[in-house]
Formats: sequence, structure tokens, C-alpha cells
Amino acid sequence: MRLDLSGFHIMQNPPLKDGWIRDVATGKPVDARKPEEAIRQLYEKELHDDYGYDYAQMDIEVSIQHGEAGNRKNKTEKADLVVYHTINTNRRAQHQDILGIVETKRPSRKEGIKQLASDMSATSCQWGVWTNGNEIEYLYRDAETGRIQRDFIFQIPKRGESFKDIGRISKEHLQPSNKLKIIFKRLLNTLYANTNISRREKLGTEMIRLLFCKIWDESYDPNVLPAFRVGFDEKPEQVAERIRALFKKVRDDFSEEGVFDANEEIKLDDRSIAYVVGQLDRYSLLKSNKDVIGDAFEVFAESKLVGEKGEFFTPREVVKMAVRVVDPKPRQTVCDPACGSGGFLIYAVEHIWKSMQQDRQWKGLSEETLRREQRKMAERSFYGIDKEIDLVKITKAYMSIIGDGKSKVVQENTLHEPCEYNPRAKMLFVQDEATHTIRKFDCILTNPPFGSKIKVLEADSGQFELGYKWKEIEGVWHKTDEIKKTEPQVLFIERCLQMLRTEGKLQQEFITMGVCEGIGHDHNGKPLYRYDENKKHFTEEIWDNSIDIMEELKAPSHPDNHYVFRVPTRNIKGSVYVPRYYWKKYSVQIEERAKKEHFQLVSIQKLLDEGIIQSFAGHGSPEARFKGLGDIPYVRVADIMNWSIYKNPTAFIPAFEYQRVKGNGSDLKEGDVLFVRRGSLYLLSHTLTQKQINSKVLTDTTLPTIGDRWKELKLPVANDATRRKEIKEKIKHSFLKKWAGQQEIESLAQQFGDLTT
Repeated sequence: MRLDLSGFHIMQNPPLKDGWIRDVATGKPVDARKPEEAIRQLYEKELHDDYGYDYAQMDIEVSIQHGEAGNRKNKTEKADLVVYHTINTNRRAQHQDILGIVETKRPSRKEGIKQLASDMSATSCQWGVWTNGNEIEYLYRDAETGRIQRDFIFQIPKRGESFKDIGRISKEHLQPSNKLKIIFKRLLNTLYANTNISRREKLGTEMIRLLFCKIWDESYDPNVLPAFRVGFDEKPEQVAERIRALFKKVRDDFSEEGVFDANEEIKLDDRSIAYVVGQLDRYSLLKSNKDVIGDAFEVFAESKLVGEKGEFFTPREVVKMAVRVVDPKPRQTVCDPACGSGGFLIYAVEHIWKSMQQDRQWKGLSEETLRREQRKMAERSFYGIDKEIDLVKITKAYMSIIGDGKSKVVQENTLHEPCEYNPRAKMLFVQDEATHTIRKFDCILTNPPFGSKIKVLEADSGQFELGYKWKEIEGVWHKTDEIKKTEPQVLFIERCLQMLRTEGKLQQEFITMGVCEGIGHDHNGKPLYRYDENKKHFTEEIWDNSIDIMEELKAPSHPDNHYVFRVPTRNIKGSVYVPRYYWKKYSVQIEERAKKEHFQLVSIQKLLDEGIIQSFAGHGSPEARFKGLGDIPYVRVADIMNWSIYKNPTAFIPAFEYQRVKGNGSDLKEGDVLFVRRGSLYLLSHTLTQKQINSKVLTDTTLPTIGDRWKELKLPVANDATRRKEIKEKIKHSFLKKWAGQQEIESLAQQFGDLTT
């Protein structure tokens, strides 16, 4: 049979406008630039993935008519997202086919609950959801009265379930989730706005207690109904009473580990406890991906810790790479002296467990026996210290998830003298009680704490070699008796060396480096997309080259590697350990482009060595009280841009202040080039130079700086002398015209009086 399509016009989806995407449920074009649209797209996926609703049951921007049909005074409202009873698009009557309505708002908006309740009242809707991404609320229709209620409901039914089914799920049917971080952020923001706990950091402590309850509940009695649940007909006080009783069991079970005090209690109010339980009771933390759980835990840890005291969570992909490079083996001891939320320990455990599965000593064991041996290995071989008790608790909870419920993780300041450690830390980390010798380990995996706000007492510095001032005498360094305040990361490295066994792994002859240009998200956790330089817009491809790096780490010295390479320790310059600084592939690309465009690359250092140019540094800032009171321009870094120096009349200073600030420094004169990180003038502004600057500008503590590395920059100079002359003459001509215009403008001040711009 032949099908004749000659009389039909086959329609295709028209191209989308810039910034628009297709709705995940309906395929309709929507404006992704609107914050509320991102919220809607995420919740559509949540309804599908976590609640089982078919995308075909959903529709967006649905008109809801209020009032009786035919009445001209009736109004029509648009519902953001509607879920119908069936996937049959012919059944879309608002008074009999609508099951649920979702109202989504941008994160800064709080209104919409009344509108949602009104839309529900005008339809057959059984449940409603309001969310702005950070917070979420649920409404339901009372089966007996038909009234729309918002009290004592903390969840909606899954597809095919009724409200009576909420909270009745067995432990074996709990499902993993990949959206825990979103849910945890919602919990944090909702609790902060509504709970009896007034400070965000204390909410983190409360959530850790509840998470331990959840993990403990999943770990025992798999055939009984979870204690960590909230039923539809349960009052908050009933749920809270059951959870508090559960926490007493958890507290007693972990009391010897120092995780909880003997009289510790959950202090959240009843309604908040029920809300948290209602948000989490259908998920399994034990079955969920450990990356997701780690991210979720850190939502609460970050609310108290991140950035305040130097604790910064290492990206999970970076942790995986470090573990792969160090390659810890079964029976080797592993320690993280600043374990944070446990990332290095978790992935080191998994790495060793995989090695055990392949090792012939364990390969023939039954699954149950192997699992038992793996747990023993984890309990025996892994150690962690952190000075923040909340992070210690998170690490212990995290280790519990993978099966090591009694991990050797303690609260203590690693930089304190071992003789001052608390009893539990001393038992685990002091090798010899008499000499206070610290325990040695086979592998140290850690990200040292650093930051300008961390203070190391001189009493602590005195126990370290690097805590003293050193002097160089005839080429030999000698330690003095003078103790100094030293950066914590420096002392921390010495402590790590003290904790390392002979031939242990922390440092090595060759350092493996990987340049991760994009890791899938920015510092705020938002997706990071690749940019198409040819088309000048962002693509829909997530920018994450960590997968390529993980693959290249299998052979870090392979010449075809793009991101991963090895650097001999002797080639490390100063204390620079930033991979992009040594990334030869990047410099090769610049050299190839320069050759293609007929440039030769000449380093600034060479120009300095040959006396072609000279350099001098700037000076300090004048006192603010003198600004605007003189006739000598004060030029700031921000005033040097677009091949110009902006002379701000309000910043001119008197001659005597200029002489004081300048001191013995140099005066600017004709022909000088002012260089700042953003570049100035032709060669320093050229793309080939700017691309180099990216690898030379490094962050010291919190400030980006190029240091003396600006001398390493290679300037693209045209090979052809005629071309060089052409460039020079054209730029000179442009500047002369520009300066002539500036002089003409300045002359106006003499004609019309003092002018300011």
C-alpha cells in the first residue's frame, strides 16, 4: 500500500526565540529567562519522577473560569500548571477532570496562595501546590465538607493514591531521589521563615538530628512501617512525639561516639518536625546517590560554616579525582585531618571497596560475606578530624549511609598540640601517650583549611618547624627562636607530613594536575552552559569537562591528554600549584594561533632584559580628605580602561599630598604604559595576551593578583615590518585625534568656567 501525502503540509516546530525553551511536559514554547519558569520546569520533573504523574496528564497556562457560565461578570484566571486525572486530552473539563493545580512564583514572590485556593474551589481539583522554589505549601479539598484546607498537610498523593495512602509506604518501597538538594534548600528556607528556631545555623543542627533519625529508621527493622513518616490524618504533635522517641534511640546508640550529648533533644516545634518528615518520608537516603546526599547535607552545613572560618566544601568531582590519583589500597589507613562533610573519606572507602571486589583474596566470597569484610575494612582503616561538631555529625551520618556506622571521626582542632586533644581524639590520633607522638597513616587525603579570617595562636605555631622565623645565612636556612603567626594552611601541611608514614602518599615526585574549565554549575549551584563563540550565545550543553578529566586520569602522562598532565615537583614555581599556570596545551594553542596570524610572541621579560622597556610599580593611595582639592590627577586601577586614563576631577589632589604618596617613586611621563589586569593599549589588550593573563592571574586568599608573573606574558608582534608600521601609525593617528578632541573639551572650561564631568 502506498500512502499519498501530496495534499498534506507537514508542520514542524518553528525555531524558538532566543532564551526560550520547550516545556518539559507539553512541548509548548516558554520563556526560560523568567525565574518562575525555571521553578515550573523543575516541579514538572518532580511530579513525574517522584510522584509518578505522566507528562501527558499535565498542561500549562490553563484558563480557569470563576462564577456561573454565561455571566459577563465572570473572570478567567490562568493556572500555571494543571494535572488531570487521565492522559486523555479530550477530557479536560474543569469541574470533573482536574486533579491538581500548581502555582509557581519567582523566588522573591510570596503571594499566590489565595489565588490557588480560588482556582481549586472553581474546579474539581483535589490538591494544590504553591512554590517559589525556596518554599512550598500544600492545599487539599476536604472530602466531607468540600472546603479547601491548608492545615496539617505536608505532602500530596502519588499517582493512583489517595490522601489516606500518604505515609503508609513500607521501608522496602522507599525510593531514591536525585532532587534532595532542591528539597533540602526548600526545607531550610521554609523552616527559617516559619519555625521557632530564629537562627539559620541552629536549623542545621536540628536537621542533622532529624537526618540521623531518618537514616537510623531505614537501617533497622525493614519489614515494619517507618517511624519516620507522617500520615494524612495525623496531627503534628503525634508525628513529633514519635520522632522524638526515635531520636532518643539514635542518641543512645551514638552516645559513645560523642555525636550527641546524653540529654540532647530535638528542639524544633511540632509542626516543623511534621513538615520535614512529610517532605522526606517517601524517599530512601540509603538508596539515593551519595553525591546527592552529600550536596544535600551541605545545604545545612553551609548555612553555618562556609566562608566564615575557612571551611570550603571541595567539589565532589575534585574529590573523586584526588582519590583516583592517590589510589589507596585495602588495609591501608586513610586520614582526612580536615574532613568537613566527609567527601574524601566516603570516596576513599568506595575506591577501596571496588579494589576488594577485584582482588582474588575477596573475589570468591559471597555477596553477604564480602559486604561484611568491607564494613570491617571501613571501620578499621578510615579516620577523620574536624573542629566543627556539626560537620563531624554530618560525616558520621554520611559514613552510616554507606555502611560504616562506627567510623573513627572525631571533633578536634588538628593544629592543637596532640597532648591537648580531647580523650576520644587522643585515643585515635596519639600514637604514644608518653611522648604525644601523633599517629601515622598510609594516605592523607584532604583539602587544607585556609582563609584570612582563621587565626593561629602563637602557642600552636610553636609546635611546628614552620611556625618559627627562618634566616638564610650563606645559602643555608637556619631556624630562629622567634615564633611567628603563620598561615594555617602552611602549618596544616606540616601536620599532614607528621601524620604520614614513611613512603606514605601526600606528595610525590610528579604532581598530577587537571584543568577543569567547567564543572557543570557556578558557585551558586546554577547550571553552567557552554558558550558558542561563533554564534555568540549559550548552548543547551552543560559545561562539565570533569568526565573527560576522570578518563584522562587513567593515564595522566599520555601525550594526547587535553586536560590532565604531570608536572615534576622541581618545576613548581614558588608556591604556585594552580594547574592552569602549567597547562601547556593552552600555551600551545596560543602559539599555533600566533603562527597562523603571522605574529611572533615576545615575552615582556625579554624586553626588560634587553633594555627595550623599563618597569616601575605604582604607589599607595592619598588620604580621602585631600581628593578634589588639587590639580594633580589621582589615577586608580578602575580609571585605566579602553586605552584611556580617565582623569576624574573630583579625585584631583594637591601637590604636597602627591609628593607624600609618591615618595621616591617615579613620575609618569610621555611614552609610559600603565598595565592593569584588564589590559591596556594594543599588545596588552590583544586577545592572545588576554588569554595568557587568565593563567597568570591567581587568587591569593580572596584577592586575584598577577604578581610578578606579568613579566612572563608574551606579546604578539607582527612578523612583517610593514605590518608593524601600519599598526603603529593607525593607532598613533587615532590617539592624536582623540587627544585633540580632549584638549578642545578642556579649553571649554577656560571659556565657560570650571566644569566637572
